[in-house]
This record gives sequence, C-alpha cells and structure tokens, in this order.
Amino acid sequence: MLNEGEESFIPVIDSKVFCLVTGNVLFESEFLAVNKQHLILIADHLVAQ
Repeated sequence: MLNEGEESFIPVIDSKVFCLVTGNVLFESEFLAVNKQHLILIADHLVAQ
C-alpha cells in the first residue's frame, strides 16, 4: 500500500504506537489514518516487554 495508488493515507485498524526509545505504548486506536508522507519507520519486530 505504500507505493501503490494515489491515496495519501493508509488505513490501520487496532493499532498501537510505540516510543522507539523506551518501547512504551504512546497510544492505541481502533482506527488510524496514516499519512504516507510522514512515515519514518515500520518495524513489526519491535514489541514492548
């Protein structure tokens, strides 16, 4: 979805946003519209302990 289509946003459901430094959950949301232009890092292997 990052490189396809003309849409500026990616829909994400049941999301959690983590702090890269501490690993703490910054916020949770049932729905999140992510602006593709503002993505810095996607890492599904990072899990809060």
